[in-house]
Amino acid sequence: MIHKLLLVFGVTWLYLTCALAEPNCDDRIGICLTSFRWCDSSPCDFPDNILSIHSDLDDRNRGYGVLLGTDEYNITWIHADSDYPVAIEWRFLVGETEPDYGGKILSWVVNTTDSHYVFKPYDLFAKMASSPKFNLTETEIRSLASGMINVIFIRQPEKVDAEDDWQDTGSQFSVQNGWAISAAQAQYDIGKQKEADRWKLGVGVGVGLGVPFLMAVSGLLTWWFTKMRLTSTESPKAAT
Repeated sequence: MIHKLLLVFGVTWLYLTCALAEPNCDDRIGICLTSFRWCDSSPCDFPDNILSIHSDLDDRNRGYGVLLGTDEYNITWIHADSDYPVAIEWRFLVGETEPDYGGKILSWVVNTTDSHYVFKPYDLFAKMASSPKFNLTETEIRSLASGMINVIFIRQPEKVDAEDDWQDTGSQFSVQNGWAISAAQAQYDIGKQKEADRWKLGVGVGVGLGVPFLMAVSGLLTWWFTKMRLTSTESPKAAT
């Protein structure tokens, strides 16, 4: 079951990102993210305000960022063509079993002519919930974004003469709050203290079981919120 889950997420991940993130911006001609890219080098290098989860605590070259939903994060880039706006898209995958949205990618897009964008997930959750594009509550959207497959995708769609050079994708992350943030902080601290073996035995909320476990928890939370919604209403809520 776990192997099948990983295969599904692996294939979907390639579709989700559309283009793999480049190792650095020096080799790129077009637009290039200078933030939200933490594992382009070895070992992964996470900013102070980004917690990390590693599927293998002995391998610091692969990891996932953990964002606090109430915090603000700067999305920055270079090499953009100043004659065209930059489209910033936040994408996250919905589990295959979810009603209406199963297997689809939810996204929020904003266009800007500035040189950076302040990304505050929980503010965007509220906007998404009030948009006619989505038939989901804010709580449901938060639950869906708590999975590990979130990415920031930037592009300049109006510059069509060199399309591939004018888009870029960041590293994978999750949006969390409460106990999950504490668990991620605990994993980071334990990793620094070289106590990986004890952590893998299940100490500390179970995050040591790795990314598949977190995916399963996220899926269960999503299922629970969806079930509560379906059992409390006779029909889907209409967008207003």
